[in-house]
Amino acid sequence: GNVSGGCRSVSAVSTRPFIFHLMGAMLWFAAIDLSSAAIVYFQPPDPIRLGASVPDIDWDIDSDDNVDFVLRSFVTSAVDIVPITGNRVTAFLGEGAVRNLEAGSIIERDLRQAFTEWMEASVSPGGTVFGIQLQNCFAAAGVTCSGDFVGRVGYFGLEFEIDGAVHYGWARAQGEEETTTTLIFDWAYESVPGRGIRAGAIPEPSAAALLLVALASLCGARRRPA
Repeated sequence: GNVSGGCRSVSAVSTRPFIFHLMGAMLWFAAIDLSSAAIVYFQPPDPIRLGASVPDIDWDIDSDDNVDFVLRSFVTSAVDIVPITGNRVTAFLGEGAVRNLEAGSIIERDLRQAFTEWMEASVSPGGTVFGIQLQNCFAAAGVTCSGDFVGRVGYFGLEFEIDGAVHYGWARAQGEEETTTTLIFDWAYESVPGRGIRAGAIPEPSAAALLLVALASLCGARRRPA
């Protein structure tokens, strides 16, 4: 007959030592994963919605109760990202508009993309703070919008500080073509200071999780007599 029903029924004498060793290895790998965990990923239940009549949104990238960027919507014209002092976003070189990066693009201190630079907020002589434009719209026989995210999903780079150390991250966004509405879907950052990140990168399954799957497969194995 078949031997089945879980770990206890699969040659208990011969498999128990192996299972214990496997569980020990799983815990050991888990400790390694915890010490080397790098990418931290956030996806809110609903996308952050920006646009007409939306008040300023304080954006805390790493949930440490410190605002990293302010998302500012103007009544009819534009959506801006205002980095808090010292923080920056990827922008078109010399244009003051947020640059759409392809998935997999490397986001680090020295950007490799052509015509791309890090840009921070600017302050006028009168004290007005200007951000980097994510989308710009104007009314002329209807509403027409421009920007690197209008009508398409893309990524932009983030440079911000945690406890005085610089970290790099990405955010995924899309702008609508005939309104100022812009959506930010999710974002991630490297927990290791100074380490670059690829646009769209998310945490990989841990070794412990993979070993757990292997253990579950072993426990559910069915052995037939020769």
